[in-house]
Amino acid sequence: MLLNLTTISLLWLGHPPKKGPPPSIHHFLEKELQLDQQQIAQIEALQETHRAEQRQNEQELREARKNLFQALAAKEVDDAVVIQLQSELLTKQEAMNQSMADHFLELKVICTPEQQQKLGEIFIRALRPPPGPGHRGGPPPPK
Repeated sequence: MLLNLTTISLLWLGHPPKKGPPPSIHHFLEKELQLDQQQIAQIEALQETHRAEQRQNEQELREARKNLFQALAAKEVDDAVVIQLQSELLTKQEAMNQSMADHFLELKVICTPEQQQKLGEIFIRALRPPPGPGHRGGPPPPK
């Protein structure tokens, strides 16, 4: 999950320049989708809301993961507690996935049909594993 988010972020941001701050996601979308000023303003507002929601989700996910590992590290492990904490962790991960899906759908609403197609292609590219050893499409790992 975090790898997918990182991949999407890297695709959006591209390679940061040597100096200065990296380009923002909305600048990437503006360029790739050829957004007008109204769309840019709407997307910037969505991005701010989404970032705040994701920060909260990430904090809750870290806390749930910490609680799970503390339970696993206890001198005597209570299986029922571990199962409950695993369930809570999965619920937090589902919330992050749902937030990402909702955000994508909100972005689509702002776009024209042509931009929607391009946006879908951007997300599909972002979710593909990178080529290289250990990934489909790359060379096999050394023996």
